[in-house]
Amino acid sequence: MKRFVGLAVTAMLLFASMMGTASAASGQPEIKVLLNGEPLRFNQNPVAMDGRTFVEFRTLFEAFGYEVFYENATKKITAESDSRYIEMTIGADIAFVNGTAVEVNKQLTTLNGRTLVGVKFLADLSGKEASWESAAKTVVIVDGGPTAEQQQALFGVLDQVLAAEEASDADALMALFHDESEIKDAMDAAIREQFSTAKTKTTIEDRYVGYYTDEEALVVTLEKSVKVSGGFFLDNESEVEYTLRPDASGQWKIYDIYVPYTDYTNLDRLFDQAVTVPDADKAAIEAVLSAQMKAASEGDTGAYVATMHFEDETLKADASAAIEELFASYSTKATVEQQAIVEYNGADRATLAFVMVSEVTMEDLSYTVRSTMLNDAVKVDGKWLLEPYTSELASEEL
Repeated sequence: MKRFVGLAVTAMLLFASMMGTASAASGQPEIKVLLNGEPLRFNQNPVAMDGRTFVEFRTLFEAFGYEVFYENATKKITAESDSRYIEMTIGADIAFVNGTAVEVNKQLTTLNGRTLVGVKFLADLSGKEASWESAAKTVVIVDGGPTAEQQQALFGVLDQVLAAEEASDADALMALFHDESEIKDAMDAAIREQFSTAKTKTTIEDRYVGYYTDEEALVVTLEKSVKVSGGFFLDNESEVEYTLRPDASGQWKIYDIYVPYTDYTNLDRLFDQAVTVPDADKAAIEAVLSAQMKAASEGDTGAYVATMHFEDETLKADASAAIEELFASYSTKATVEQQAIVEYNGADRATLAFVMVSEVTMEDLSYTVRSTMLNDAVKVDGKWLLEPYTSELASEEL
């Protein structure tokens, strides 16, 4: 994930400390519910009980297209859609779907004052297909699924991705992207850069179709990528969502890629990947990071922005405004515990890995977090500057 440096640290602090997301910080996903590939949001997180996943009844009913009514005195729920009329009562053994009795089997319950319903139970009543993907901790609900032949056509695209990676063939990989994909140019640059520096091997541990129509499909994978040889690369396990669309010839192509989470598996060897850099450049890169940490601790927006390289004035102005607002809301003390340059092109570009401890105070609340970060550096007019985006690899609340 890429964000402005200061924003990434503070957002993570508040998220991890105030919401108690230790699992998120470590890269482990919570239970998710997808409806035709789109995540459903609940006021209370989905919970697992007796081998079933339960969610708030109203949110799920409404997502399925029902108009919902609840009678508090009788604890009766009625829900109506274009094709179904459902009646169920908390504590009752029987529900009614279009007047036909259906066993509830403890699929309607209460927890912490909220009424919960079993996801698969309501999906079945509503004519939808629900499946549980244990590795991704995800309930997948679809209105309909592809045939085995259609599914294999989708999976075949990913098989070609792996073959192109094995051959380090950037042209073959880019040929799998849809011509109308908005990420195609960025992916082209990133893939060619990676193939030129490191050879990797990706294994798909699990995959499934999140949703399928003739115009678009979503394939979700759990992937493991490791470095085989070459330069800097972090081994990782990721969940990846591929949005596929057919091209003019009817062949499925990659239209978009989204990575909900990545867990880096060899961070303990991150600093072992340090490369040799001329002393003057090494000192200058470390100095600009130190200046940025000092500016953050002093709440000095001008000094902070002066450590970064911007392609245009608009981006610089947006960054300045965001950082100014951040410094006005929080006080921060940032220190670097460890650092190393892990990539260097021999002239004007480098990648800096570092471990940073940030103490953030907001009114009467105080938080401390240790973050492992990557930040690219560029030499402009003889001066090293940090790019305005950083990658957070891991974090822990102290």
